[in-house]
Formats: sequence, structure tokens, C-alpha cells
Amino acid sequence: MKEMMDLLQMYGGWACTTFLAYAIIKLYSDFRKIVWDKEVEFQKMIAAKDVLLQNINTENHKEIVAVVRECTAVLTTVSEVLEHCREHSKGKC
Repeated sequence: MKEMMDLLQMYGGWACTTFLAYAIIKLYSDFRKIVWDKEVEFQKMIAAKDVLLQNINTENHKEIVAVVRECTAVLTTVSEVLEHCREHSKGKC
């Protein structure tokens, strides 16, 4: 502390300006590190969200394809039954 007082007495305003500049630079570098860490964390969250959305989309696609296949099978069965009824009714008329 005594060295700092001697420095301030010898150089006055210049020493004070130097200390303030150092403090501002230190605070800014700490702030920049915190912001960078938050940015990295945010990017990881976005990547995790993208993976989750891709998995949900893939699962939904599989479910939709399964429903369409089932509907196609039902429609094919109905079509076959209707065709059989038409053939059966032609013989009676």
C-alpha cells in the first residue's frame, strides 16, 4: 500500500489514470469471458434442441408412414370386398 501511495505522490494523475485503466481493462476482460462462456452454453443448448427436434421429426415421420400404410391396407381390403360384391351381384341380376 505504501508503494502505491508513493507512486501516486510522485506521478499524481498519471498513476491514477493508469490504475483506473488497468481496472477497466480487467473488468472488461472478465465481462468478455463471462459473455463468451454464456455464448458457448447457448450454442450447446441450440445444438441439443436441434438434435431433439430432428429426433421428434424422425419419429413423427415413422408414425405417419405407419398410418398411411395401414390406411392403404384398409382401402385395398375395402376395394377388394367391393369388387367381390360387384362380381357376386352380376351373377344374380
